[in-house]
Amino acid sequence: MRDHLLDAGTDVVAVPGHEHLWVEFKREATYHDELRLSQIRGELLERAEKGENGERKLDASMIAEWVIAKAAVMVLGWNLGDQDGNTLPVSVESIMKLRPAVIGFLGDEAARRMAGRPEEKEVPFVKPSRRSSRRAKA
Repeated sequence: MRDHLLDAGTDVVAVPGHEHLWVEFKREATYHDELRLSQIRGELLERAEKGENGERKLDASMIAEWVIAKAAVMVLGWNLGDQDGNTLPVSVESIMKLRPAVIGFLGDEAARRMAGRPEEKEVPFVKPSRRSSRRAKA
């Protein structure tokens, strides 16, 4: 098992309410994904206006940009198409053409996957080291 590598695999998920449509998501975000999204978040915060308490707050359109950015990072493929039946490329521009409910699904699923593995899938470290500590022997 090589679960320390960047590729944690993918899952194909049906779009709620449109069972014939599917989206392929990364199972988990990579370090590169997190860096890219951190950069995007920083850019959004720079554009945000300061509130009364001095903190910057994203407006609704910036929050939508954030949701779309997360989806674009976590989606690898789909069978979502245009009016002519051509599959749309996975991109921020394509996501912005989708219905709000589909964008919400993509954003929620991306956020869940970016949060990491669910607690029930975490396992305790059960394989003890075969090497003994030199300090313990002293």
